[in-house]
Amino acid sequence: MRTPSPMSRNRPPVADPAAALTVSHAVRAALDTLGVDQRQVLVLRYFLDLSEAQTADVLRVAPGTVKSRASRAIASLAKDSSLRELLVTRNEEDR
Repeated sequence: MRTPSPMSRNRPPVADPAAALTVSHAVRAALDTLGVDQRQVLVLRYFLDLSEAQTADVLRVAPGTVKSRASRAIASLAKDSSLRELLVTRNEEDR
């Protein structure tokens, strides 16, 4: 029996697995556009739910560096048109 990954342990049941897979692929593709430093920070902070201090310890950087890398990464992802389109489509489906 496989042990669930840390990123899947606390997920609620998915109503539409196909849509969830589409979102998952889009997020992974968007993360791949980031540099390694920014991607590491986002994965540790938001997927593994580590604090800024814990993330800084893992990466051996200052907490301020974690904050700035996360901020820049999120700004880059906000410009990603494929993610924006996906969010618009998902919001329209929820109505």
